[in-house]
Amino acid sequence: MGATIRKDGNCWRVTLHQKNKRKCWKFKDRRVATLKAKEFDYRVALEGWGFWEKPAEETFGTYAQRQLDFWLQGAIKPSTAKGWKDNLNRFLLPAFGNRPLHEISRAELKDFFLRLNKKGFRKNTLHNILAPLRRILQEAVEEGRLAVNPASHLGRQVFPRGEQRFQGQILTPIQAKRLLASCAVQFPEKYPVLLCLLQTGLRIGEVLALEWGDVDWEQHRITVRGTWFQGRKVPPKNGRWHTLQLTPALKRCLEELYLTRQMALSSEAEELPSWIFPSKQGTPLDRKNLSARWFKPLLAVAGLSGIRIHDLRGSVVSLLLNEGLTPWEVQTFIGHQSLMMTCNTYGQKYPGSTRVLDALEKFVPAETSGKGN
Repeated sequence: MGATIRKDGNCWRVTLHQKNKRKCWKFKDRRVATLKAKEFDYRVALEGWGFWEKPAEETFGTYAQRQLDFWLQGAIKPSTAKGWKDNLNRFLLPAFGNRPLHEISRAELKDFFLRLNKKGFRKNTLHNILAPLRRILQEAVEEGRLAVNPASHLGRQVFPRGEQRFQGQILTPIQAKRLLASCAVQFPEKYPVLLCLLQTGLRIGEVLALEWGDVDWEQHRITVRGTWFQGRKVPPKNGRWHTLQLTPALKRCLEELYLTRQMALSSEAEELPSWIFPSKQGTPLDRKNLSARWFKPLLAVAGLSGIRIHDLRGSVVSLLLNEGLTPWEVQTFIGHQSLMMTCNTYGQKYPGSTRVLDALEKFVPAETSGKGN
């Protein structure tokens, strides 16, 4: 009897039978399970029972490089692929590059991450090192090169506990107004960029990749079709276009900017650059230069510190939630894939908010408010 496929909870179980022997594998995708069942039938006929235990001579380094080439072709986000490539070259290949895949043990991986932990690497860094390692070894399992993934569920055992999670700073409405006012005086050419960030909650890469063709003047909408990453426009974070309404203030600002650019053209034959926020060279602005030469000096002028450009996105979400919008409304506007991301990551109240205190005050009778027992 050959391989069979059955639903097993959230997975698909492939079972290989031969006389009184049985071997099982689990896969998340039914299509993968179907392909693997055919592959296992072929391999057991060709190599005999126990083919999965035969050591693969390919090293981790050569196998990882093949996977990396696949990622860089667009299998995962470019930013993720770059981060994984950097961590492979810096940490994983020096440690395991020359080792055969089947020789890498779970105990060895634990020791590796515990050493990094003792050197003071933070939890997020360790997670970013483990992610490509776990993905590579899982691919080896699904290709039949390994019986199990030694890196599976490893994080909970080796990551530091009790580490304070990083939280960005949240601008209050008063601080946001002060930031805009300072920008209008000191950096007027960058005012539209800042207003766009604070009126849309978009990521900086998405703002830099906006083109005039993305603006629907009649419907007062703008569509995010990509993000600017390492000198090129790539698909947005979730791989989906995202359309949101323009606020009156942002629409007026973009209309004025468009007319100013049109009037600055030297002749009717000259075309307006497609990018809404181009550099002097006509390409989108560089985010690192934008942060160093504009945003940090702007914070100093406005009397603020410790705020990242990405914190403006969190400030927008926090403001909308604190103003009483439902999480679903905020999720739809901001473009998150899940409510959990909207509420857990960005759903902190901005400093100075008294809504909780005002609500609890309703429990206390007016004549006893502020008194003891």
